[in-house]
Amino acid sequence: MSLEQYHRKRSFSKTPEPEGRVAARAGKLRFVVQEHHATRLHWDFRLEMNGTLKSWAVPKGPTFDPNEKRLAVPVEDHPLDYMDFEGVIPKGNYGAGTVMVWDRGTYESLEGDPQQAYDSGKLAVRLAGKKLRGEFHLVRTKLGGETQWLMFKKRDADAVDGWTLPQPSRSATTGRTIDEIAGGKTARWHSKETDGARDKGSGIGRPSSARGTNGKNESRARSSSPAARKALKTLRLERPGSDPFPKEIKPTLATLVEEPFDRTNWLFEIKWDGIRAVSYLRRAGAEKQVVIRSRSGHVINEQFPEVVEALYSLDLPDAVLDGEIVALDAQGRSSFPILQARASAGGASSAPLVYYIFDLLYLNGHLLVDRPLRERRLALEAVLAEHPLIRPSGTVAEEGKTFYEAAQSIGVEGIMAKRADSPYQPGKRTSDWLKLKVKQRLDAVVAGFTKGLGGRAKTFGALLLGAYEDQDRLRYIGHCGGGFTDRELRRIHALLLQRVQPTCPFPLLPPTNEPATWVRPDLVVEVEYGGWTTDALLRFPVYKGLRDDKVAREVKLERALPVAEVVGTGQSSSVAQIRPSRAERTSAAVTIPKPAQARKKHPLETVLEEHGLHVELTNLDKVFWPGLEFTKADLIEYYLRIAPFILPHLRDRPVTLRRFPNGVTGESFYQKDVQDTPPFVQIVEIFSGSSNGLMRAPVCNNVETLLWLAQLADIEMHAWFS
Repeated sequence: MSLEQYHRKRSFSKTPEPEGRVAARAGKLRFVVQEHHATRLHWDFRLEMNGTLKSWAVPKGPTFDPNEKRLAVPVEDHPLDYMDFEGVIPKGNYGAGTVMVWDRGTYESLEGDPQQAYDSGKLAVRLAGKKLRGEFHLVRTKLGGETQWLMFKKRDADAVDGWTLPQPSRSATTGRTIDEIAGGKTARWHSKETDGARDKGSGIGRPSSARGTNGKNESRARSSSPAARKALKTLRLERPGSDPFPKEIKPTLATLVEEPFDRTNWLFEIKWDGIRAVSYLRRAGAEKQVVIRSRSGHVINEQFPEVVEALYSLDLPDAVLDGEIVALDAQGRSSFPILQARASAGGASSAPLVYYIFDLLYLNGHLLVDRPLRERRLALEAVLAEHPLIRPSGTVAEEGKTFYEAAQSIGVEGIMAKRADSPYQPGKRTSDWLKLKVKQRLDAVVAGFTKGLGGRAKTFGALLLGAYEDQDRLRYIGHCGGGFTDRELRRIHALLLQRVQPTCPFPLLPPTNEPATWVRPDLVVEVEYGGWTTDALLRFPVYKGLRDDKVAREVKLERALPVAEVVGTGQSSSVAQIRPSRAERTSAAVTIPKPAQARKKHPLETVLEEHGLHVELTNLDKVFWPGLEFTKADLIEYYLRIAPFILPHLRDRPVTLRRFPNGVTGESFYQKDVQDTPPFVQIVEIFSGSSNGLMRAPVCNNVETLLWLAQLADIEMHAWFS
């Protein structure tokens, strides 16, 4: 490998491109695709190989369409530093024009040593990028008497017939369009590394003068106002401190409790449904540095380029912020499925992102973790700039019950309760921070999957889920087959196939409806569910998304605790000292049922029991039609009233479900193949020619089945003509 030709073509005093050198490195092999608006538009495809980037110019760009073969012209090797280059090559230089990092990630050579495969003229690689995923082939050939290469997609789960490049394209690292890059916002540069973030491809450093016109910041800090200066002076934070900048602060975790409460000395806020993010903002001379870490400590800058850009624009001194990155639905509520869909699409989504900040851990040389929460919040409000993407998470003092009712009415995930005089406890699950769920959701470990039938014959039927007990044993908690789009089925199936193992991860083999395939238990998913069975298995779990920000070993069984056990029963500002609970001694994330708890019945449940209709119902007060305030109970009552009129038309006809688990304004999905049904539901097995297998379709022949469909949020019932 040599960079002689690369260096010969460039004058590095006139071009911002990195000079670089041959530099072998350990770890997964990386790739980058750069959209290059030179004399002719093309895409540069580069594979890390023996200390340099083996490179091809692809005039029409890569494609997911397996029917298309793209010409790939071999060009000179580039240095590894070129993976980060995004900017403008000035006129008069070789390759003059604007360069965008269109995609980047890691790759696996399917033929062993990639250099040997390259030398043989046939490369097969599996890409894991922000945009490009799956198997691609590069084949050397003779075209027009010259040696060229062809690049094409294998027909696998990621292939898409007729796929075209999305326009306008956006950078995989900064989220900018090519026009925004050409307009003077120079590329990030990496003259310094911080906490190894560059090794993870985060792109953390930039000259502070690169923000805005003439080097001015686009956001204005509140700390410049008289009120903010007074607040900082009161907190003795107006001058720089001597505490060293922290390398990493593990997030504080909350304990789950059963019911809302009112207390003095407590603050209540929304529990956001997104990705926990601790941000490190630091100045190093003329350079600003931003690193965002997930709860597990991974750098996630590339996943959220617009948040990185927003943090750069804040005129803050050295600071560490704790918060949650969320995607907002049409009603302004945080939605993890939307965030997950955005990640699957490589960031190409119109859903707005917001980074809600709820804590300030370090400021201008002052480590704040030992200060009470109320002081940290005052400092946060004093310094946080006004920005549409970076917002403080508002709080309500003392009135937790009213706040919980409001959270129920608007349909958010839950609320948080935090003791106002509590310190920040890095990496600990504490009873000073409590969480109360409005929606029943949990994280679960994927331990296997069942064979798919009918329309799912090429993917899987259901995920087999578990969570870790105190003894570090993985316990089976049920299976989940609902909530998947076709695209998500293919994506998850591809991940599962990479993890197949012969042994069952559970100590005892669980019963399954179809043959099971076991996998290495390192994937975590989030599911919404309708309660627990008497033998502690999930009822009606629905898949909400893959949690690649969570560590599987930290998904442990947890029981929701009575509030009195955690915070006492009094109304005084002092909180009773409580012995450490089982939940506090574990990194709990999964809720298991308590023995026999009394629950007040909904009037609708009483009516059904009086008429001998034994259908299990959950979340009856959940609003399905915002604005009209119609709930799931209203939907079930409607179907109950029209049962005499609709059942004759549904009788003996299979039904395709269209489910709206979050109401008519939320995401919906179709379901033909239903695996888990109550005894009163008639199921017919129907041969599917497209999948060459059987699918299980429900038939609605009685009132109980009609009500069960409504309980599943099956607002639309599509009866077959057969």
